[in-house]
Amino acid sequence: MRRLIWIVLSLFLWPQLAAAQSANQCAGADLLAELKSADPAAHAALFERAHAVANGRGKFWRVSRDGVAPSYLFGTFHDTGIARRPLAAAVVRALAAARLMLVELTEAEQARLEARIAGDPDFVIDRGRTGLSGQLSAAERAVLERKLAANGLTLAIADKLRPWMLFSLIAVPQCMLREMRQGQPVLDNLLVSKAAEAGVPVAGLETYEAALGGFAAIPAETMNLVLLEGLRGISGEEDSRRTSVGLYLAGEIAAIWEFSIHGTAETLGLARSREIYDQFGAALIEARNRAWMEVLAPQLELGGVFAAFGALHLPGEAGVIELLRARGFEVTRLDG
Repeated sequence: MRRLIWIVLSLFLWPQLAAAQSANQCAGADLLAELKSADPAAHAALFERAHAVANGRGKFWRVSRDGVAPSYLFGTFHDTGIARRPLAAAVVRALAAARLMLVELTEAEQARLEARIAGDPDFVIDRGRTGLSGQLSAAERAVLERKLAANGLTLAIADKLRPWMLFSLIAVPQCMLREMRQGQPVLDNLLVSKAAEAGVPVAGLETYEAALGGFAAIPAETMNLVLLEGLRGISGEEDSRRTSVGLYLAGEIAAIWEFSIHGTAETLGLARSREIYDQFGAALIEARNRAWMEVLAPQLELGGVFAAFGALHLPGEAGVIELLRARGFEVTRLDG
């Protein structure tokens, strides 16, 4: 379940403080490599399911329409480690030549969210909420307390946090928070910086209210289950990070989702695991994809757009690529 929380929060960029962490705690294990060794059939089945998903591979796509300059879609993964790697030359050229860059949340919108978090306690705290930490073992609580302390929080406060805020605290690995504190940007912010260097204006696809709105559509029982399992799995966050990042770098975008379903199925069973992922995907990915069309499609009709957003928004029948094709755009994969 910790994999679900990491992946869902890879769709967002939350303002957090980083904690000190030693380098050897940040390596992580490749869980897919372990699965391939332990159960080759399950490993093969996972990729078979992923490759059956529409547009499940690839993170760089060209959008074409007669009479206008081409536009580009670039699927990102909100991670500092990825941002240290060189961008493909074709991606850099497409961004530098763009008329406009579109992102999920602009820096101004992120600042507005940060100000709301800092100035409105009721926005992040639900005083009537029943905490989940009492269901953890002593060892699990100790791990959670250390992570919360790094962010200046206690278990008592965490138990009252609204689900989306608690998600943000437990989802972003401490090693990544440390790197952010040291000034290392995530990939999305790096792209925005490159747009500024090239003189390309940046606009947002949504407000933070719209980005967070999907959490209200997730059943409370499901949310509490996911949060509880996430709290229990904090100690394995770097394994999840390494595995998901490796899939992203290989362009195996749908496999990130399928890998998470497989991991959750180990404890909940496949049917319940897929049910949970369907609920999260519908609320936090597909609904936003459809809303983005009101901003994205008109700009693509003008041409010259570079749109960068979480790569998990690309695949699937309700993914951005298929939604654009339904509107008459030609969308072609460029990476591989």
